[in-house]
Amino acid sequence: MTKILIYKALPTVKTIFTPLSLGEGVGVRLVLLALLFPMLAHAQFVITDGKKSLEISGVVYTFYNHRFYKAGEDNKDKSLFRLRDARVKFIGDLKKKISFNLDINFAGLEVLNNDESATYNPFLNDANITWKAPAKLELCVGYMGIDYGRSSMASIFTSPFMERPQFTKGDYYNRRDMGITLSRNFWEKRVRLNAGVFNGMGTPLPDNDRSGNLLYSARADFSYPNKVDTDEADLEHLPKPNFAVGVNGMYSNKQLASNPEYPVSINGQRALYGADFQFMYKGFSLQAEINQMRGTPNDTNDVWLNGQNTRYFRSGGWTVSANYFFKKANSLVGLRYDDVNFNDIVTGDDRRQLSIAYVYMLNDFKTCFRIQYWKRFNQALTGEPWNEDQLRIGIQVLIK
Repeated sequence: MTKILIYKALPTVKTIFTPLSLGEGVGVRLVLLALLFPMLAHAQFVITDGKKSLEISGVVYTFYNHRFYKAGEDNKDKSLFRLRDARVKFIGDLKKKISFNLDINFAGLEVLNNDESATYNPFLNDANITWKAPAKLELCVGYMGIDYGRSSMASIFTSPFMERPQFTKGDYYNRRDMGITLSRNFWEKRVRLNAGVFNGMGTPLPDNDRSGNLLYSARADFSYPNKVDTDEADLEHLPKPNFAVGVNGMYSNKQLASNPEYPVSINGQRALYGADFQFMYKGFSLQAEINQMRGTPNDTNDVWLNGQNTRYFRSGGWTVSANYFFKKANSLVGLRYDDVNFNDIVTGDDRRQLSIAYVYMLNDFKTCFRIQYWKRFNQALTGEPWNEDQLRIGIQVLIK
């Protein structure tokens, strides 16, 4: 006998409807769901028979983006409405030993996107299987997010900001990839270790490069007094100060076509390392992160070396953000500064920006209105229409 459980979003409230056999009339179930739709708008769906379960959640996230161009600017991307996310997520669990995670974003379909939005928000976000092995080890195989950098690991749906810092969006290092990871938690999840091996191509179904080499990553997290958490906002107004620190590294040696815009595309070695910090207390939250990369192209005439007599170049970025949740006003405000220099050989090739964000919550992040403004302080040397300030206004609805 299979049961359909619907968990209300409100804490500690659970409603179990009359068990329905999957073999019973489909029409009856559809009528029942239709009648209950207003209540289900903020519910979490779980189908289970006691040994196996399937959890279904989703999100719709859309916004209007406005760019402020300088006088005489002719390299323009027009302001427009955009569907950032139309996602459905399935999490399956078999006897609490094996689980799978499938997360697809219909807004990432190529037919709907012809610009960078499809790169940052791909159609496939997760497609992996996890085995909870003995000794509290977890082995995950498939396409997944890489545990590297707190800002990259944090959910964009529970952040005060509508877009990640520049160097954590996927240009600077791979955020997702095909591979295998091994994780281990200690001290009631206050300490978490993770190591992974990936294709290194950063796309769901890539062709390997000519070298056949892989990408390696590792991360260590520590938090106290609560367990490791990458959420950026303190909606609970924690009564005691909570902090978390993390360190990580990533290495690959790939034969790719060098692209002077994205350090992820280097014909040669990429060695990255970084650290991050988080503090939360009574609605206030502070995050800081720094990353450095050393790139060593295979060709001494590579475009990244800019004609200089050197074998390598360095790239780095850092960000710091603070936010506060006004519980009585159901409002979250955030302020963030980030700076990235893609190539230390090229003078002035850095990008600095200040972001101001506001979130009004009808039902925490499950239904909220968002605003973010980017102030960009300098024009990079890339020739892209990057230097324009932007204003983004959006709405988000989560079924979780």
